[in-house]
Amino acid sequence: MGGIEIHVRGSRRVRIAPERATVYASVTRDGAERDAVFAATARILESVRASLQDLRDTDRLRWYGVDQIRVEAHRPWNADGEQLPLVHTATVAVTAQFDDLAALSDWVSAVAVVDGVRVAGIDWTLSGRTRDRLERRARRRALRNARRRAQDYADALGLGRVRVRTVSDAGAGGHQGRPMYRLAMSSSPASAPSVSLEPQDIEIDAEVEATFVVKGPK
Repeated sequence: MGGIEIHVRGSRRVRIAPERATVYASVTRDGAERDAVFAATARILESVRASLQDLRDTDRLRWYGVDQIRVEAHRPWNADGEQLPLVHTATVAVTAQFDDLAALSDWVSAVAVVDGVRVAGIDWTLSGRTRDRLERRARRRALRNARRRAQDYADALGLGRVRVRTVSDAGAGGHQGRPMYRLAMSSSPASAPSVSLEPQDIEIDAEVEATFVVKGPK
């Protein structure tokens, strides 16, 4: 009998705590007078922007961005089906990326209690260098996993040591930990509420398909 081919798939997952967080927030106010709504939104936004700039000046913030204020108007309806007076709503989006997670927690704690500010979500990520390193580690481990599986089959059949013939990348990827945060009220009435951030680990997956060959029994 000639050489025997063994086709296997190897996989590996590596996990690590996130290094960076991108916060998505917004400032929104509404009311009957367009100019008053715009002015109120601008005042809150200026406070939020100043808090971010302070962090940026002390290198506790990577970057932040602020969109233009948008004002829309609509006429709501009441429960009796009657159209109510015009309501103006002003909204502006704010995005900020932190690699100082203590600064992130402090900032979210501060803005979460500001009337008109909403923290919509947090994306947890890694630096490019860390992600590249983990992807390389995952690929190497996936290939070793494939070789072990092929050798297990060969050993079960008493065929000897396997040799690799082909390797193909079945795919690599990863997913980030879900953004988890909660508003934890302090027991002291004089203390401000604090936000407890609990991100899940980021997972990097790698899969390879490989063909190994082993001499069959004579």
